[in-house]
Amino acid sequence: MCVLISKENEYSLQAILERFFSSYLVSSDRKLCLEDYHLKAVHQIRSCRTARLGIYHYSCESCGDTHALARSCKHRFCSRCGQADTHRWAERMLGRLLEMKHHHVVFTLPKALRWLSKRNGVLLHNLLFRLSSEVIKLWFWHKHGLRCGIVSVLHTNGSQLNYHPHVHMIVTAGGLDEGGHLERLSGDYLCNAKWLGRQFKRRFIEELLKLYERGDLKVALRLADMQQLGKWLRDIGGNQNWIVHIEKSLPNVSDLIRYVGRYTKRSCISERRILGVEEDYIEISYKDYKNSARGSKPQESRRRYKVAEFLDALLQHIPPPGYKVVRYYGIYGTSEQMHLPEDELRDASEYDEIDFDLLEEQVVGDDLRSYRKYMLYKTGRDPLYCYDCHQEKVLIEILYEKAEQLEIELEDSS
Repeated sequence: MCVLISKENEYSLQAILERFFSSYLVSSDRKLCLEDYHLKAVHQIRSCRTARLGIYHYSCESCGDTHALARSCKHRFCSRCGQADTHRWAERMLGRLLEMKHHHVVFTLPKALRWLSKRNGVLLHNLLFRLSSEVIKLWFWHKHGLRCGIVSVLHTNGSQLNYHPHVHMIVTAGGLDEGGHLERLSGDYLCNAKWLGRQFKRRFIEELLKLYERGDLKVALRLADMQQLGKWLRDIGGNQNWIVHIEKSLPNVSDLIRYVGRYTKRSCISERRILGVEEDYIEISYKDYKNSARGSKPQESRRRYKVAEFLDALLQHIPPPGYKVVRYYGIYGTSEQMHLPEDELRDASEYDEIDFDLLEEQVVGDDLRSYRKYMLYKTGRDPLYCYDCHQEKVLIEILYEKAEQLEIELEDSS
């Protein structure tokens, strides 16, 4: 039995990929069709903070005291790099939000549509983004005559790493009227979630049929006829509404941003949820919503995967290169942001300090400021300052290890 153990009793995704990925590539149990961006992402994660990416050597020019730093891969699916990136994203976001309450709203594609979404990838993800925001904006305008602000974040995974596309939205509890004046909604209630679900369902089905009519939508052979596809889409869930979840408005939007953005810059699973790694199996914990009482905190359950099954489930959530999993709509959109009243924006200065609970000791390389502040916090000493000679250490060399494994793996997978 081979057990991989990382520090603090956690199992490292990097170690799991290093140990199993080569055999996974040629495994008959692998179901995921790997693209080049999957392979490159895995290569970057496996290389993170190793000599493959370079070891920086900082030295005091007077006494020669040297400190080595490993370079981070900065891939947004890397669990080691993502914590600090998530924190920096939260800092930036807080500075561009209005000083008002916000709601957490979630739009979810029904289970019956997931195979279609999986087959069409970003096409349906883009549709989920666009229509969920349009439904919210439409309601705000017709009900209150206001233009709201929305921050949308796409999550493609459920708690068990299954394909479960849904959009988390941070929605203003108010907005700008026609004259550009800010109005805040009273109370904690936003609107009827069932109404949003009906509108979302109707518009999504309409757009799917338009996509199919243009020849852009890939469907199963049994649904190749337009009438068959239309009937199947309208029958999804019968007369039930598609699920939209709305929470009461929250004055402390900083916690909401960190919750919504927790998987925007890192892997879809926290390494703390990996409970065990053996030769043939990987065990994780997950939130068991199905067997938990509605409205209560979900209980923790365990699931055991075969290695290939786990890697299939994990790697399917790597976003394609350049794909934006965070988008801004309404008055939070790029073109509208400059017109927001500056005196109504949140003061983000209180969030400028590093949240050390979100950082690891290995935050290095491309973020020297954060690394130095972290090490000062943890040890009381700046590793890039020579206390004997009272001067800054300077970069003297970068050492690399030649990495030929990616080329071998690309050949093996072809």
